[in-house]
Amino acid sequence: MAYQALARKYRPETFNDLIGQEAVARALANAIKLGREPAGIIFSGVRGIGKTTSARLFAKALNCDSGPSPTPCNSCYSCKAISGGYHEDVLEVDGASHNSVAEVRALQETLGYTAQRSRYKIYIIDEVHMLSNSAFNALLKTLEEPPANIIFMFATTELAKVPKTVQSRCQTFHLKKVIAQDIQARLRYILDQEKIPYDTATLPLIAREGNGSIRDALTFLDQVIAFGDGNVSKEALEKLSTCVSSSHYIEILSALLDKKANECLSLIASLDKQGVDYEDVSNELARYLRHAIVLGTGTSDDASSELNEEEKASLLALNTKSRGSAPHQLFRCLLDCHHELDGTWLDRFVLENYSLEWCLQEPLSKHEALPSPPERAPKSASFSPPPRRDTSPPPAPPPTAFPSNWSELVARMKQDRPVLGRKLEEVHILSYSEQLISVAADPTGFAGAELLRPDVRKKFEGLFREFFKFTGTFQVNDRTQLQVQKQELPIQESLLERRNREQEERRKKIEEDARNNPLTKAFVEELGGNIEKIDVNF
Repeated sequence: MAYQALARKYRPETFNDLIGQEAVARALANAIKLGREPAGIIFSGVRGIGKTTSARLFAKALNCDSGPSPTPCNSCYSCKAISGGYHEDVLEVDGASHNSVAEVRALQETLGYTAQRSRYKIYIIDEVHMLSNSAFNALLKTLEEPPANIIFMFATTELAKVPKTVQSRCQTFHLKKVIAQDIQARLRYILDQEKIPYDTATLPLIAREGNGSIRDALTFLDQVIAFGDGNVSKEALEKLSTCVSSSHYIEILSALLDKKANECLSLIASLDKQGVDYEDVSNELARYLRHAIVLGTGTSDDASSELNEEEKASLLALNTKSRGSAPHQLFRCLLDCHHELDGTWLDRFVLENYSLEWCLQEPLSKHEALPSPPERAPKSASFSPPPRRDTSPPPAPPPTAFPSNWSELVARMKQDRPVLGRKLEEVHILSYSEQLISVAADPTGFAGAELLRPDVRKKFEGLFREFFKFTGTFQVNDRTQLQVQKQELPIQESLLERRNREQEERRKKIEEDARNNPLTKAFVEELGGNIEKIDVNF
């Protein structure tokens, strides 16, 4: 028999097995008990946390031969067929590869046929956000007035791309990332069931590699078992894991708090040799620093419980040697750094730049340091308190007049924040005034996806206030959503599109001038040849 991956072999068979999604499981089970089964459901969340599994469990609960029941038997034909993916009344569709309006209409033509074996005819559409706008529109009427005993279940990792008109016709369940402790417990259970020897110290590291996804953690566990020749060892884990050791992160934080610039650069260089993702690095640095701050207060919480005793001791020592508000200021600096990382080869240099500016007492964080308590005069001439070193960041530059147009604002932003200013070049300006700056962003592009995040939009709004005395609202619209709603958009070309167009026009002009130059014509005529291509380099 062919080997079955652990993620498939140990897929939950009942609502009780659904790890970390107790609220969703309870809501679905109660809906069946009360006879209030929704005709349209959306399961949203990151990958590998149980969206499609939840849909299959609900389908089993509805179509079990002894149901409908929140506890399907898992032994009847319907339960086995749904788990195996071959039940004739439960159709699973990949939205990424069946995303056209023609394919949705073909699916709708089957709605008129009654269920062949079970009570309900169920359609599970995975990655539903990949459907085209026309395909979504074709579904609206069906979702509004579905035929009897027809249920649609949608799974998506990007709920924002599902039109509001579709969301309003469905019940939406948001599945959350699974906490590390629950993933570790599941890993331990599976390894015990498989009778595979394992080092207990590896479980937190494998769970961390999953980043909230049980499927990702189990897929990685399969790799570790294969590499370790049937065992789960720390040596095998270190060879395969992309996670940097906690000690390395703590060393970087220690160097930053000690303001040792050379040591910071050396540690970052060693990270680069491992091919790390610097967004992950900034996340982990902020996470460990947060733990150090919390542990330093003498309290403990669920988030800190993922640390082992060695890590707790190191972080407590890190916090002990820190002074005043430095850890809090460094935490904000790391958040600013994370927002400027864009997944390019420049990310290493962005992290280095932030580290150096921090070490030179010029952190990029614009937040002011917490005020220091006033110094008291010495009680006697024999005692003189040591002078306090000012670790607060320099004051922000005074705001300047509000730019007269969008191009000027972006140009001035790029002078102070090149990476952030570059993102603004990709959006389309809709409205520009001191009361409202409204832009349209493409969610499929990196800059657009970033700007559509509420926290990033707020960041830009704050910078506009700080730099330009902006007193209004910065509004970022999803361009695709505006198109779905058929709004008339006075969309101008983005600054990037304009620059590319002007550059292309300039290139063509130079090429035309070169072709028509009398010397060029004379030279070609003398040689009896022709011009095939002209390369123009700016």
